[in-house]
Amino acid sequence: MARQIRKKSGTGIYHIMLRGIPLMIQSLEKVRRNEILITAKAMGAGLRQLSRLTGVSFGVIQKL
Repeated sequence: MARQIRKKSGTGIYHIMLRGIPLMIQSLEKVRRNEILITAKAMGAGLRQLSRLTGVSFGVIQKL
């Protein structure tokens, strides 16, 4: 089965890279970083998603 054709974006933006977020999260104190990660988990963010976006290891996020 072939891939579906990409839908035309009204803005012309198809991909956004979030480079600054990992550095910002990693530079926080561990207590504050963990509070943010716990809140994000409670809001429904997935463990792998948080790991990729923040640069914090999957195992650390899973233990919170």
